Amino acid sequence: MEENNTQPNFFALADSNMLINAPVGIFISTAEGRFDSVNLALARMLGYETPRELLDSVTDIASQVYADPKDREELFRLLKLHGRVTDYECRFLNRDGHVLWTTLNAYAVLDSYGELTHIYGYVTDISAREYAEKMLQNKTEALSERIKELQCIYQISEAYQKGLSLQDFISKTVSIIPVGLQYPESACAVIVFEGKTHKSEPFFETPWKMTREIKVHGDASGSITVYYMEEKPEEDHGPFLNEEWSLLNTVADLLGKAIERNHLEKGLRKSELLFRTLVDTVGEGIMLQDASGKILHYNKAAQEIFGIDPDQSVVHTSTSRDWWTIHEDGRIFPGEDHPSIYTLHTGEPCIGVVMGIKRNQRENTWIKVNTRPLFKPGQSRPYAVVISFSDITAQKKIEESLQKSEEQFRTLFMKSPVSIIVHDQDSGEIIDANPMAYTHYGFSSLEEMKSSDFWLDPPYSFQDAFNWIQKAKQGLQEFEWLNQRKNGE
Repeated sequence: MEENNTQPNFFALADSNMLINAPVGIFISTAEGRFDSVNLALARMLGYETPRELLDSVTDIASQVYADPKDREELFRLLKLHGRVTDYECRFLNRDGHVLWTTLNAYAVLDSYGELTHIYGYVTDISAREYAEKMLQNKTEALSERIKELQCIYQISEAYQKGLSLQDFISKTVSIIPVGLQYPESACAVIVFEGKTHKSEPFFETPWKMTREIKVHGDASGSITVYYMEEKPEEDHGPFLNEEWSLLNTVADLLGKAIERNHLEKGLRKSELLFRTLVDTVGEGIMLQDASGKILHYNKAAQEIFGIDPDQSVVHTSTSRDWWTIHEDGRIFPGEDHPSIYTLHTGEPCIGVVMGIKRNQRENTWIKVNTRPLFKPGQSRPYAVVISFSDITAQKKIEESLQKSEEQFRTLFMKSPVSIIVHDQDSGEIIDANPMAYTHYGFSSLEEMKSSDFWLDPPYSFQDAFNWIQKAKQGLQEFEWLNQRKNGE
């Protein structure tokens, strides 16, 4: 640890090697916004070679260390209110200007008037975790868009199964297409085939459109046009994503093949193939479950996560398997409480439900689950549910490691074989002490030690001790001392 000459080093009596090599940044700072002492981990975290270089360079913590100075103001407010703050997430600035996410645990040091004079605590760099969560969020959002496209294709295929006439089937399809777009509430579609025009409702033409031909036996026989009825942000092709162009291509192909195969029979097989292809190319697991709980389909990622035998027929349910699920706290997660069952019973989606997959003699796998209900027109209960999930096992390990390192730090302080007593620099009063310290003097608790007078006459009086405390501002002080225990020894 390196310190300035304005505050006694809180960690001076602890194992210096332990603190220097601690995996988290450790600091003491003043209420005015300067560091009094820091360890090597914090210096390196902020881009400095040594603690001394950090102490000499940073004169205003709020503007030089915090990416947003208001974060320190909020930390200061919380410390004045509660005395301590745990798991406070904020952004720090490296000296080269790049931002790193951190979690901060801090404690307030008060003077005899109850005013906050110093802050001490430790900092953990969680930038990797924040990046992983951001990537996971992006993948989840992208997956949500793909699920809408899959739902669009699925509903078109389902409309075919009702045995509608070709013209009725086209009318049904044109009403389904907007559901698969990024902004379904602002989308409309029109299909022109065999001289007839089929429009979704509401409908009006705008400049923001994309069109695809419907080909039958290789010849253009009609067209599908999709409009956004109001201006949207610029994407890959005007306001449309590449995936939306691909979706329209898929729908046009589906219609063409359906017409070729006499009332969509071959088109249905084509849509099923496209459905499976789309699902299997997604990196996250996807399952389709019907209202009875039967798993109708799963992709390759789901097969790998759950260890499903690809040679088995798809007859599984979410409650019949050779593994079981648990909550984050280790409690059994009953099959009847699974997100998919909840969605099937209530018609409400589930977002971000964390589940553990437990198998005998194997490491737990952790997943984050989202569900989306599928409804038939005019029905209030879903006939199926789409389940998507991401493997977050690596993220959970990171979180467990961070928690363990924080617990280890406090444990080392409390269980240190060396007596550690922390005094206020201005008053000399005892702020904190570990059990080794207060039991050494015969006290049963820290509070009893604080309220007791165990000082002797000069040269071992309280004033003599306070003089040594003041000298510690210039650096580490080593001296012999004599006190009396609670029993007078």
